[in-house]
Amino acid sequence: MSGEPAMIAAADVRLGDTLRTRSGLEITVTRIDDGFLGMDGMIAFVEDSDVRWLKMPAQRDGEVELVRRGAAAG
Repeated sequence: MSGEPAMIAAADVRLGDTLRTRSGLEITVTRIDDGFLGMDGMIAFVEDSDVRWLKMPAQRDGEVELVRRGAAAG
């Protein structure tokens, strides 16, 4: 189940964060690439796992949707 979304600066994304793409997919960031397609000011968030490989481009000075996971009840 998805958590609560929040918009954050793309430059503030860290490894392990979960982002939501424009199409609604959720991607867990395992790598951040600079210069997407050789363009300055672009970055790409990559999920590279045994299950799938996804890449989500973004403008470095833009915003992306971070999915916040709720704390587990205990």
